[in-house]
Amino acid sequence: MENSTKEKYVLYQYLRFFWQKKLYFIFVPVLVAAVAAVTAYALMSAEEKYEAKALVYVGDLREDSLTSPANIQKLINNEEVQVRVPRNGQVELSALGDNKTHVENQVGKALNVYLPALEEEAQEIINVTQAQVNVMDESEKVYENSIKLYQERISSNDLLESEVSDLRLLIADAQSRLSNAQEVSHRMSSDLVLFDEPELLNQTVEETDSFVLEGAAIGFIIGIILTILLLMLMLYINNARRSLNND
Repeated sequence: MENSTKEKYVLYQYLRFFWQKKLYFIFVPVLVAAVAAVTAYALMSAEEKYEAKALVYVGDLREDSLTSPANIQKLINNEEVQVRVPRNGQVELSALGDNKTHVENQVGKALNVYLPALEEEAQEIINVTQAQVNVMDESEKVYENSIKLYQERISSNDLLESEVSDLRLLIADAQSRLSNAQEVSHRMSSDLVLFDEPELLNQTVEETDSFVLEGAAIGFIIGIILTILLLMLMLYINNARRSLNND
């Protein structure tokens, strides 16, 4: 009966013991948090104190040689600069080091290679598209002149019915081709107007995060867990000793 009563109030025993040892919940977590914070700071490489970043918007360019990190890395040919794509249409260049000016210069050198390549590709697209628009505009003039000529021939009233019929077929064909050329020209002209050219969005140099606060927070949580386990072990040992002494 006595053992049954003790088992019934075992949770109360733990809570009372925890309250008696409440200072453990202050000192142990704080100590573990301090150790974790110091460890996080110590693990931070002195060679990676500064990080330079440049975020580039590639616009409407989809050329793999200018949007793939591996290909961009080959293009800039700089092992100190890392390349990643944080989101579609953007490329980030970054460098880590212990010298603020050095990492900034490394990213700057990479930009001096990458941005001109983007601008050259964008200009090539604009030039090709504009050339196609010009071709369509010239085609429109040819079709319009052809339609006008065919209509004048029909108006002369000196043609056979079969000749008039043939001319009307030619007019219909020319009108169809004219409509298609106008549609293509309009679409390409709109593409030129709406074309997004590449640009440098921002360029920064900042001190790297040492993760001291994160380490301290994690250490504090671990410290609380360790405190609970430690107190449970202490209570178990105390109860075991009393039980052995009573026997």
